[in-house]
Amino acid sequence: DAGSVLSFAYSSVRGYGDVHPTLGELRVGYLPVEVKHPLTGEAVEIGEILATECEMVSRVQVDEQAQEEASLPKFGLGYGFCFGQSEVKAMSMSMLDRVLSAAKESGVHGESGSAANEEFVLLHVDGIEASGFTAHYKLPHYVSFQADISVLERTRKHRAAQFAEAVEKRQQRINTMEAFHALNEENE
Repeated sequence: DAGSVLSFAYSSVRGYGDVHPTLGELRVGYLPVEVKHPLTGEAVEIGEILATECEMVSRVQVDEQAQEEASLPKFGLGYGFCFGQSEVKAMSMSMLDRVLSAAKESGVHGESGSAANEEFVLLHVDGIEASGFTAHYKLPHYVSFQADISVLERTRKHRAAQFAEAVEKRQQRINTMEAFHALNEENE
């Protein structure tokens, strides 16, 4: 997961996007885990988890027309959070958050790179989905492969029949032309 999030975030700052963030704050620490007590209804701390949180700031890109309508340039905030200590993942998430937010704000989805397309990012950042789909190729695919072979064979037979028919029609035209020439020679 961290690798795919990092790849999308990196693509947004290296040539396929216009988000150049500045690290606002990066925090790593333990957070309390609380649950509601079933009898008293009060919050009870049952433990703690290690987490990483990041805020990135970047200038909001405004086109010239919007610049005239809106008054001043501004900054936008990107936020990232993950369990455990993973500064790179949290930073990458905050960069992606900024890229996707900028795309939504400007109404430009995916035009400045794949990291600006929310659907594309969400479908491809899921490591479990991606590894599961890729791993399924290890399973026997003889049924679908056999179906592909059948289609290929039918196509070849169909094309061979079309070619044979075209050759036969051409030969018939040649025979007709020869017969016509022979008939003309007899009549002269």
